[in-house]
Amino acid sequence: MPERITVYEVAVPKELAAGLRATELARAAQDDAGLNAGLSKLGKSRLLYAVDQAVNLKNEPSIRIACQMPMVTAEGSKDGNRTTNISYQDVGLIANMEGVDQPRSSNHGDAHIEVEISTVGHSDVSISPNAKAPLSHKIHQTFDGPFTSGEPIVLLSVESAADGDTATAYVTRIELARKE
Repeated sequence: MPERITVYEVAVPKELAAGLRATELARAAQDDAGLNAGLSKLGKSRLLYAVDQAVNLKNEPSIRIACQMPMVTAEGSKDGNRTTNISYQDVGLIANMEGVDQPRSSNHGDAHIEVEISTVGHSDVSISPNAKAPLSHKIHQTFDGPFTSGEPIVLLSVESAADGDTATAYVTRIELARKE
């Protein structure tokens, strides 16, 4: 089953943020160009990820565009030797799927899809004299239900920005389609 996933980040004025609905975005999302046009009306948008990959939902596939980012979590001294603790965190897009594809005569199925979008940045919080705490940012989106082959599934997460004037919307468009 070919699959297309696109993830957009959109800066949305705060007065529009509360009224955003995934079902309304899905109407404009019949293709990537339609979704992009609809999102650009809301605010400045940028494509974060685009994936075309064939998957079989029965095998519980995972799509990853991610890397393991090393992060200093602590520094110290032991017996006069300087020590540094490092942990690794997945940064990027991770989509896990499972589901049931209906018989060939049907264009329907059931799916459970979990999407994680993560980034790591810097903060001003000191964890030792020489190290600042990393800033980890994760967005989790989930779809659980029926789908129709070729019709987009749109997931939406919105968070307010520190400036209070804009919100950041993460819009994920997923299209499950049958191989011909």
